[in-house]
Amino acid sequence: MPLPRLQGRPLLAYPLRLPKVSYNALAPCQAIVILIDPDARPPPAEAVLQSCFRLTASEARLARKICSGHGVEAAADELGVSYETGRNQLKSVFAKTQTHRQSELVALLTRLSNGR
Repeated sequence: MPLPRLQGRPLLAYPLRLPKVSYNALAPCQAIVILIDPDARPPPAEAVLQSCFRLTASEARLARKICSGHGVEAAADELGVSYETGRNQLKSVFAKTQTHRQSELVALLTRLSNGR
C-alpha cells in the first residue's frame, strides 16, 4: 500500500499478520508493518564502479546519478559538465558495462548496490 509524502516517491507499506508468533488473539502484537523507502537505496560507491568496470571517476559519478534516477541532461548539469560531455561519458559507461540503454545500466547497478 503506497503512503504519500511531501517529497519523493511514496513509502511502500506491507502489513503482515503474525499468527505464528502468538496464538493468543488478545496478545499485544498481532501484526507488523514493514515500510520500504524506494528512494533510500543508495547507488553503488564510485570506487566499486571504478574497480568493477574500470570507469573513470567522472564516468562513475555520472553512472551513480543515472542510477539515482537522473536523466543525462540533469546529471550533466549537476556534475558541472556540458550535455555533450555527459552523453560521451554515458556512451563510454555503456561500452565498459556492456549495456546499451539507461534502463539496463540502472538494473545492473541496482544489483550491485543490493549486494552490499
